[in-house]
Amino acid sequence: MFNTNTFILDAAAIDQPFELTWFAVTKTIDEREAVQFERLMGQLTAFLPSYFLRVGRDGLDGRFQPAKDPEELAQRRDQIRAILRARGVL
Repeated sequence: MFNTNTFILDAAAIDQPFELTWFAVTKTIDEREAVQFERLMGQLTAFLPSYFLRVGRDGLDGRFQPAKDPEELAQRRDQIRAILRARGVL
């Protein structure tokens, strides 16, 4: 499963306090342990009307176009160009 979040929010809808949970995240910074407290944007879906869009992984409408190294990019160049042409980028 691959998941990428893209949020589009109405500024008026989020101009209010929300009871979001704090999460403690342990990280290593300069070889020292640190704790960072974070809130998760996805929790807003519990308070606001939310809509989800599933975007295909492959094909001309797919969003996931990985190229891990120059050789893979070279192999996929024609496919990537076709996708960009279909979207009107090229």
